[in-house]
Order: sequence, then C-alpha cells, then structure tokens
Amino acid sequence: MKAFLIIIGLAWFLFSCQPSDKPKILGEQEVGMQAQPTSAFWQPADVFEISDKKKSDEVLYGRDLI
Repeated sequence: MKAFLIIIGLAWFLFSCQPSDKPKILGEQEVGMQAQPTSAFWQPADVFEISDKKKSDEVLYGRDLI
C-alpha cells in the first residue's frame, strides 16, 4: 500500500510539472510580478564602518576577491 501511494504521489508530481501550452514570449510580464530594485528591500552594511579591524580586513579581502 505504501509503495502504491508513493507511485501515485510521484505520478501526480510529474504531471503537475508539465509546461504550459502557451509559450512565454520574451519581454512579456506576468500580472502582479514587478521587478523591485535591490535597494528597496536590502542595504548592505558599509564596509568601512566595521569597528573590528580583523573582520573589516576579511570583508575587504572578500570584496577584492569578487
């Protein structure tokens, strides 16, 4: 019985993941989805305001690596 339920669950999952019939056109916007600028929800801390010298050096080194 357990194997049967697993098979039914996997079949349901696979069939629910089928692509839609309508192909998506580049540049087409979905209703209710708007791009938000990064500054609207997250602001990184200023690297030069880190009081711990060791952590500040590590963060600056990581920034240089990227």
